[in-house]
Amino acid sequence: MVCTGAWAADADSLVTVRYDFTQPLGSEWKYVHEPVRDNYVIHDGMLRLYASFTSLKDGEQPTFVALKPDSADFSLTMKIAHIDFLEGDEAGLAVYQAPMGHALCCIYNLRGDRRIRVRVVLKNMTVMLSDRSLGIDPEVWLRVEARGGLYHFSYSVDGQYYKKLESVDASLLRPVVVGQGNGILVGPYSYMGNPKLQSGRSFVDIDELIFIH
Repeated sequence: MVCTGAWAADADSLVTVRYDFTQPLGSEWKYVHEPVRDNYVIHDGMLRLYASFTSLKDGEQPTFVALKPDSADFSLTMKIAHIDFLEGDEAGLAVYQAPMGHALCCIYNLRGDRRIRVRVVLKNMTVMLSDRSLGIDPEVWLRVEARGGLYHFSYSVDGQYYKKLESVDASLLRPVVVGQGNGILVGPYSYMGNPKLQSGRSFVDIDELIFIH
């Protein structure tokens, strides 16, 4: 399924904010735990995220920086300009409610093939919902749209036309334990899944991000 780059939102009730990463991250950006500051670098108009050894599921200082929507309906689109990592690493876009309640639209390598998939962590389960090859495109745009109680994930290789990946029921991400979650956070992350393979630091460069909420 292919959809256009425009999102049919009510302009009177939603606010559009564009980040070009020419300035340090402001106070609106949130972290799951006390961040490792060296993993977040602004350079050449991009946000570079160095991968952490801990994942969002681990819940201990993952490389993840996020925005908090003001409404149930929102959209976040980000352009990944460059990725430098090996097999076992991944980076992408996360919708986070709790360590055992989040959805990921992530890019990873598998035997030389760069791929994109949607993965959902629900309680004690991890569910793969979509997985496909990206080819050799050096840039990719990731998008999540929250509408009607669903999170709709899509991607583009030209910033104009988006291909649908999967939709996730928002209610599935709610934590079992009351008070465990901090409300929805959405933003980019970077994870080093196999540190034994690394000779250096894996990272992802985010060129721009558009947040409608």
